[in-house]
Amino acid sequence: MTVSTGSVRRQVIPRWRSWRTSALLGEAASSVRVQRVNGRRDELSHLLKEYRDDPNMGIAGDLLSAAVTMGDRRPEILKIAEDVETKTDWPLQQRMSRNIWAGEANRETKRFAVQTIDGGQRVRELRRALALHPRNAFGWVDLALEHLVLGFPEKSRKAMGIALSLAPSHRFVLRSASALFVELGELDRALAVLQQGTKSKSDPWLVAPQVAIADLARMKQTLGRAAEHVLDADHPPMHLAELRAAFGTVQMSAGSSRRGRQLLRRILQAPTENALAQIEWSDHRIDESDPILGEMPGGVPRAFEALALRASFEAKWNAGLEYSEQWRRDQPFRVEPYIQGSFCACEAEEWELAESFSRSGLALHRNNPYLLNNRAFAQIGRGHLGDAAMTLLHARRSSSGVGERLARVATEALWLFRIGENEEGRDRYNAAIRIFTRKHLVDDAARAALMLAQEEICAGSELAEEAWRRAVGLVGKSGKGAHVMHLQERVGRLRGSSPRQIGAGSPVVQSATLIAILIPPELEHV
Repeated sequence: MTVSTGSVRRQVIPRWRSWRTSALLGEAASSVRVQRVNGRRDELSHLLKEYRDDPNMGIAGDLLSAAVTMGDRRPEILKIAEDVETKTDWPLQQRMSRNIWAGEANRETKRFAVQTIDGGQRVRELRRALALHPRNAFGWVDLALEHLVLGFPEKSRKAMGIALSLAPSHRFVLRSASALFVELGELDRALAVLQQGTKSKSDPWLVAPQVAIADLARMKQTLGRAAEHVLDADHPPMHLAELRAAFGTVQMSAGSSRRGRQLLRRILQAPTENALAQIEWSDHRIDESDPILGEMPGGVPRAFEALALRASFEAKWNAGLEYSEQWRRDQPFRVEPYIQGSFCACEAEEWELAESFSRSGLALHRNNPYLLNNRAFAQIGRGHLGDAAMTLLHARRSSSGVGERLARVATEALWLFRIGENEEGRDRYNAAIRIFTRKHLVDDAARAALMLAQEEICAGSELAEEAWRRAVGLVGKSGKGAHVMHLQERVGRLRGSSPRQIGAGSPVVQSATLIAILIPPELEHV
């Protein structure tokens, strides 16, 4: 059974991009100016209210002037600027609207652009530049990033160590270093790096990843008071987006649903793409019946992850593939875009593309159980059953979490059906369904039941109709997500057709491998 990133626990770990890109996105400055006096912001809020009541050009001029001064480009102000630009011939107002509207368009073009570059060439360029300017901390961070993308984590660690020694309190350096150590699985060190900053408890861009990393590491949260204090300060909304996302997620997990949802909703004033992805993930993990995020907001730079998640939740596999590829190009060292791309490709039955996605991810994350599972699923789809067996055994050695193990068990069941071991495959599917049901993973139970029904139908089994009825019953108890309904529709079309094996080709499997997979996993301990 395939796995997507939607089923993997998420938090707002800092994105790691080059210094230039981070600066364009407004995330790289060393500090955020906190306005203790709310006069200018209160004035802007007052002008917005006046304009809503009476949208005349005089108020629009004052409103745009205040927005330019504060750098406030929330969607409502952008819409007013566009209206002024196109609907009036007043030169002063047009000039101010261009400062906001046209400038925003240029900035968004730069932010959205993801260039494909030669990593080796980029390393050479950075080394030449650093030979001339060895105290350029940002250059060392960029070099660390390129080394990680190329698969040299120790070289990345060394370059980042130099950057930290040169700029031990700079926000960009600290956030990048924390992203590196999270990637290396060193959550304690990632947290310690952030805490060394002089503004570690006052800069929302530094408080947010501390909250997020502590949550992922299941540490006791000690930053609640600091987080609330920063959230109450007068920071621009975009600078609070990731802290609201991190702390809101923690609050919801702790049972404070009302406070958590309030924080997540406020992100929509001016979201970053990372915070937007957190809302999209939360909507489908916590309460799909009352989503926080309705229509996906436009104009959010590099919102590839959120768009990929939305597409997969809606069973729009081709769109999910496209966004996953853009996400991979933006964050090539992370495992998640490869998981999501391979998942969407498997669901679209684009087997070669699914294997390509998972193979590329495994080059950097060779033991990732989700990638191994999805690759095995794709290999089964292609009829490469011998290769799939070896991949499944690798996945079995790498699996530790419950979700990882159960997904692999369901994929092993599929493999057993395809080599003609129907009874063993049926037992393996039924074991997975029972455990999914016991753990209240109703969508996963429904998907596994539908896959079992598919294999029974294609094998011409006398149990096919019973398996189909059971699957339909489990679908009725599920959240009826688009991905589940898509699978039900696909399996339903097979009913009444002539028995056939879905996978092409005959298996070439060594007896030792077959015996290894036939040995039941220790499901009773899951």
